[in-house]
Amino acid sequence: MRLVILFFFTLILLSGCSNEKPKLKSWSLNNTIGWKPTNPPNFNYSMVLETYVNEIEKTKSPLISAQKLSGLVSFVINGKSKGDSINVYGSWNNHEGIEFVLYFGKGLNSNHLKTNLKDSEVPSNYFELGLDIFDTTSVVSLFKYNKANQLLDSIRFIKILTYPKDNDPSFPIQYIVNQKIISGNYIMTDDKGVKSNVAFNNDGTVTGFPNFKNYYISTDFLGGPIPTFDEIIFDVNLPTMKSYVLKKMLILLIYLPQ
Repeated sequence: MRLVILFFFTLILLSGCSNEKPKLKSWSLNNTIGWKPTNPPNFNYSMVLETYVNEIEKTKSPLISAQKLSGLVSFVINGKSKGDSINVYGSWNNHEGIEFVLYFGKGLNSNHLKTNLKDSEVPSNYFELGLDIFDTTSVVSLFKYNKANQLLDSIRFIKILTYPKDNDPSFPIQYIVNQKIISGNYIMTDDKGVKSNVAFNNDGTVTGFPNFKNYYISTDFLGGPIPTFDEIIFDVNLPTMKSYVLKKMLILLIYLPQ
């Protein structure tokens, strides 16, 4: 067995932040996107719950951040609609897949669209989606109303990807976790002092790392024993699959066969 140590010195430069507030543009069904019944819009959204994105960025721990994953936590809308609606594929509690319909019918607000998403606790409540477009970030809010059309709650989602992956609503969560925690370029030093480059990519692939081609950071902690640690799994569902405990995401010690 040989010991490989990955020192997590990222080589990717992030764009600088600006104090200038982004300009908010409203989305109107009739003008901004030029929607007409004979020319429905082309959707390309992979959205994740904003509070979860903020939490994972702060804690760097999917286990700690999992407390934010309640209700609709992510969804994808992909492709050009046919007719007056389009299907939305969502993740409920980051554990169950759901599907609902987004209708191109104006809701209570001119920037809202109707849905058939149901409230399991109060069936008379209903949901609408509202879209605001910032200069660099798309923000979608899910609004919950009661039968008297009173607003009960609003939940914000932010766009993570410019493309959905096979309409899989769990992929945007995995993508943002990879990006915030581990994704980047690293220097690997083995027990003989030999250095090499390793790249962990946002999509879960890894290059330059001996024996492994992909990685998966656990984010779903429901339906099994109560976890007490964060976990990274290499080569999921392959004969070479290995699972390791992550501690503080700083230095990863892995024993690999010679």
